[in-house]
Amino acid sequence: DSDEDGENDILEPDWQTGHGAYVQKTDLMFSQSHFYDTDRELDFAIAGEGFFAVQDRWGNVNYTRDGAFGMTQVGDNNEWWLVSASGEYVLDENKQRIQIPFVEGQTKIDASALKAAVGVFEFPNPFGLEALGTNRYRENGKSGAAVANPNAEKLQSTLIASNVDLATQMVKLIETQRAYQISSRVVTTSDELARIANNLR
Repeated sequence: DSDEDGENDILEPDWQTGHGAYVQKTDLMFSQSHFYDTDRELDFAIAGEGFFAVQDRWGNVNYTRDGAFGMTQVGDNNEWWLVSASGEYVLDENKQRIQIPFVEGQTKIDASALKAAVGVFEFPNPFGLEALGTNRYRENGKSGAAVANPNAEKLQSTLIASNVDLATQMVKLIETQRAYQISSRVVTTSDELARIANNLR
């Protein structure tokens, strides 16, 4: 085509290149996996629904099903406190920090008293919780308010194994890699066609 001045019009090719990728959604999964013994009195698992409450360094209360706890000493008064693996304070059903109870001085943990102190909380809609990463969740309007369950079944010296099906996840990974390879070829072909079109002008 040419305009009134006899100059050629520049026609842009009418196709689209790739738009990249983005996360559409992330589903929460709280299905029960199997338990395994650890022989550590500081390890806990919840049989059934529920979450442990932990308090971070800024005072925020979050929730987790990861019960691999430890203890830390605060100050010089020889008091020890129950904490998560990342150093957050574990809370009781009143959302207060838990001091490690000892018997026989400071040489033996009172396991039954510690078990009784650990709080378990439930939500009207746990799938509405905000995922923070590292097995931490935050209460919000969708989840509803946390409610302490003093009758929750807590298992001591026990942890919950991961409920990830590795075989299924590997299949999904391979499928994703193949889809990515196909998308890359489409983009490469589109770039090549654009180059050819530019050379024909």
